[in-house]
Formats: sequence, structure tokens, C-alpha cells
Amino acid sequence: MAEMVRVNTRVRKDLNDWLDQQSEETGLPKSTQIMFAIEMYQQQKMAKGQLTELAVLIEKMEDLAKKVEG
Repeated sequence: MAEMVRVNTRVRKDLNDWLDQQSEETGLPKSTQIMFAIEMYQQQKMAKGQLTELAVLIEKMEDLAKKVEG
């Protein structure tokens, strides 16, 4: 398991109320829900970067294909 550290932050009251409600419904502590949300955000950012790299590779392959055909 990865090392855990404490992070203190502030959130709007409506977000805190929503987290309280979600915590009651799921049985998961607010801190766990926040950790999951941050992990999902990280994964989305990483995927976006990989998609950008993939688009560049596709463009290079298309350019190469045009040279081979020409």
C-alpha cells in the first residue's frame, strides 16, 4: 500500500453537505471519497496526455504513409 499523508483543505458548505450525504449513503468516509475523486482526476489528466501523444503519432504515421505512396 502506498504511503499516506494528511492534506488539509477547505470546501464550500454545499460540497461538504453533499459529501456528508454521500458518506451516509455509501458508508465511505469523506476522506476516502475525496481521495477517489483526486485519483480519478489524475487518471483523466494522464489519459488526456496519452491521447495527445497518440494523436501526434497518428499524424506522423499518416505523413509517412503519404511519402510511401508518393
